[in-house]
Amino acid sequence: MESKIRSIVGKPLSAVSFVYDYVEMHFDESIIRALTDIEIEHDGCILRVPECGSRDLLCSIIGHKAIEVKIRKSDILIIFDSGKSVRVSITPKEDDGPEAAHFFPGPHKPIEVW
Repeated sequence: MESKIRSIVGKPLSAVSFVYDYVEMHFDESIIRALTDIEIEHDGCILRVPECGSRDLLCSIIGHKAIEVKIRKSDILIIFDSGKSVRVSITPKEDDGPEAAHFFPGPHKPIEVW
């Protein structure tokens, strides 16, 4: 089955929500919920949430469009028109629980779970 997560290509990151133990990235009605590690890369520098400065770096992408989404064996890579990218691990560690990420394509549409 083809993932619907690529439907965010061309959409701007409209919001970021930091919840107790996960992060949500909103693309209008679509939401990516990362229950595992998130890494943000910019100019060769990689920050992992919740490292110092990582939240600000992730929020700096708000308003920028996703130009490419790659689903790889161990992660989902989202590349933005700002030159920054976000990597969501989809291989949960033992203490993360059974799910690594969710994708909500929009209201009344089935979610995808990794």
